[in-house]
Amino acid sequence: MIKKLQIKFIAIAMISMFSVTVVVVGAINIANIVKTDSQIDFLLELISKNEGNFPQYEKRYENSSITQETEHSTRYFSIKIDDTGNIVSSNLEHIISVNDDNLKDIVGQILDSNEIKGYYENFKYLVTKIDNTNLIVLIDVTSELHSRKLLAIYSCMVAGCALIVVFILVSIFSKKATEPVVNSIEQQKQFITNAGHELKTPVAIIMANAEVLEIKNGKDDEWIKSIKNQTERLDTLIKNLLKLSKMEESKVVFEKINLSQIIKEIVNDFKVIAKNNEIIVQIDDNIEINAEKDSINELIVLLLDNATKYVTKDGKIIVKLKETKKSVNLEISNNCENLTKEDCENLFKRFYRKDTSRDRKTGGYGIGLSMAKAIVEKNKAQISAKCENGVINFCVSFFNK
Repeated sequence: MIKKLQIKFIAIAMISMFSVTVVVVGAINIANIVKTDSQIDFLLELISKNEGNFPQYEKRYENSSITQETEHSTRYFSIKIDDTGNIVSSNLEHIISVNDDNLKDIVGQILDSNEIKGYYENFKYLVTKIDNTNLIVLIDVTSELHSRKLLAIYSCMVAGCALIVVFILVSIFSKKATEPVVNSIEQQKQFITNAGHELKTPVAIIMANAEVLEIKNGKDDEWIKSIKNQTERLDTLIKNLLKLSKMEESKVVFEKINLSQIIKEIVNDFKVIAKNNEIIVQIDDNIEINAEKDSINELIVLLLDNATKYVTKDGKIIVKLKETKKSVNLEISNNCENLTKEDCENLFKRFYRKDTSRDRKTGGYGIGLSMAKAIVEKNKAQISAKCENGVINFCVSFFNK
């Protein structure tokens, strides 16, 4: 339980850190893309307004990122075309990688896209209307695209390193962070153990006194019967609490066991207890798992005991055992009173009981299924409950085949 708590703490911390990192890295890269795009768009509009040439530097550009050197550092070219798509003129003075031979292909692809703004290879273009001609201005954005890529790579690398460092630190300090909860759990266990042992003596004395009174007053005294019944209930509850506490502390020794045979033997014993309720058995033969034999025996007894206690009158109990490629699945289902989704979610909680008066009649303590869950977790398996159409189904999946 403590290990799971630490893993849960680390998982929550890392998911939170990862989410924040994704948002921050994403925001930085998006902001960079928006900034460079707006700068390029500004240059495209500036050149387009000047009919395909870079205008003379003016002081009004001082508040932007345009400087006197921008004209010389910007690689661009422009093409004028008529309404039929024929090239009227071009300005290739500020570009080397483009010549008159491939201008037709460039114009053709830009016109085919039907977009007035976009990307052509490593160029960004803008199409504007000037008198009776269309002006296409293209700026080489190779440097900007490369910078974006590098920023994305480096920011992801830095974020990845940061996550690794955080994971190491969280793993180191997780014990310290969960220490108060761990101490609380240990104190609860210690309290249950101490209280259980302390209560054993007075319960034994009460039981002995009740038996003496029974001898004196006869077995028909209803008050003595009530004292004995409640004392036996209390004694059983104390034993179960102590057993559950020890179960959480003890180590499991796994061995190869024949689950099919174990279930069949226990089901045969419960057929007498079930009385008028039919137990339907659908168990495949010779299914083996790696588990602790004693705890698995107790698990099956707990689930069958729960089924026989709460099955409706003339209802059926169905026990299934099937093997798949990944797991061995044990299902025990029975007809029951209608249960809500909330009831199913709370069934494995310690001391949870849907109907107190009913559970007293059946001898329920609200601890049996929590013991079943503890056993399942000890054996590295999974348990779940599903309630549908007046039938409750408990499914245990074993993965240690």
